[in-house]
Amino acid sequence: TLAYLIKDNFPVHVVMLASILFQLIPGIITPAEALAGFGDPSIATIAVLFITAEGISRTSVLSPIFRYLLGRPSKLWQALLRLTIPVAAASGFLNNTPIVAMMIPVVQQFSRRTGIPASKLLMPMNTATVMGGVLTILGTSTNLVVVALANKNLKDVEIGIFGPSKAAIPVLIVGIAYIAIAAPLLLKDRSEALTRIIQNPREYTVALVVEEKSPIVGSSVLEAGLRHL
Repeated sequence: TLAYLIKDNFPVHVVMLASILFQLIPGIITPAEALAGFGDPSIATIAVLFITAEGISRTSVLSPIFRYLLGRPSKLWQALLRLTIPVAAASGFLNNTPIVAMMIPVVQQFSRRTGIPASKLLMPMNTATVMGGVLTILGTSTNLVVVALANKNLKDVEIGIFGPSKAAIPVLIVGIAYIAIAAPLLLKDRSEALTRIIQNPREYTVALVVEEKSPIVGSSVLEAGLRHL
């Protein structure tokens, strides 16, 4: 299973389902054990969170709020604080990836409006979502699974939704402070490189035409074997 996951020849869900079947058929695991994970409340919670996060990402319902919170700061460190704090807070309740996907156009618009390079904002934003993801047990699917196992198997242990916050909040404060101080010094302005790519797209992109009778018609990039070109 691990080898197929590393090779990335098949989608993750296909590999994992095949692994369950290969253990179920010869009797290594029982049907109850094979289906136990699907009935776990933490798995159902993860599914609901993914649906919620995808809806928020597609509708960009939080974008106006983030635009208001960003405002018009005059200095980079102020912009970093205005960006990382609300993003980290939101990441404590939603999956990181949809938040980053939703915030990229917001940050790009903010960059054009203020003149602050987006290259100095995007990496700190991503780091803030990672740190914010451990604020609550809802922040990442890993938290949910670990907490469910702990509550089930450890006596006198019950971790609530804000259980990780006591340890995570101090780390988040130190992390955001470091970002505000170090990011302006360490991150470079990549706006010129981005401008060159936009002005000369042929130097950085390749266009391919798929013929109607091609065997890869209807296939994804991964299924067509083009992922690592």
